[in-house]
Amino acid sequence: MQGIEKTRGDLLFFADQDDIWEAEKLEKMCAVMEQHPEISVLASDYMPFYMDAAVDKARNEEKMQSDGTLEQYPFDTGFLYVHRPGCVYCTRRSFAEKIKLYWFEKYPHDALFWRYANLTGGLYLYHEPLIRFRRHANNASSVATTGLAKKTADAVYYVEVLKKLEQFIKEQNIILSDRQKRIIGKVIRYSRYRLRFLKDHSLLCGIRLIRYLDCYYAPKTWISDWIIVLFKKEMKR
Repeated sequence: MQGIEKTRGDLLFFADQDDIWEAEKLEKMCAVMEQHPEISVLASDYMPFYMDAAVDKARNEEKMQSDGTLEQYPFDTGFLYVHRPGCVYCTRRSFAEKIKLYWFEKYPHDALFWRYANLTGGLYLYHEPLIRFRRHANNASSVATTGLAKKTADAVYYVEVLKKLEQFIKEQNIILSDRQKRIIGKVIRYSRYRLRFLKDHSLLCGIRLIRYLDCYYAPKTWISDWIIVLFKKEMKR
């Protein structure tokens, strides 16, 4: 986030040093942003390529439409989870200024922009592959071993994310629909139950979480949580 303070201009692009931009990326995304002032964060499609055969086999990439269409990303119980890397984003300086106070250490900048744009209705996908996204063993989203300590740390992080989101809603006078209020309330309860389950080994909370399977990135994570809590086993993801 500190890097944003050093930039100039109304539109901001994030970049990773080892990804390849298509020549027309800036032109196309700037045009969309100019034509659609309602967009706060625009995320393009991307084309993954792999530096390691093992990573290639392990990946389950989200299918890209890549048909040139524009789509408003829906707000649902999975709003905590980011579905595009930051290198495909374009955002507005005005939006960055609005949300920067709600960033904290260890909060990935792409996740901050994705979630707050989604909450406020300004997150859009541009189904045009404008990045060649390099995949290798060091990618944050590559295969990793997840144990109880890591899962618990993630649960603590999500609780903090939601506290900041509530603070943003209150301080910025964000008007939410009844549906959004129900979704946010459900995700907050899910996050608290999951933290108690992982940290305190509250089996009651673990059982309650069956009502919140739609809040997990994938329902199988609930099963892996139980395995780790009961048997202290590490899981591959």
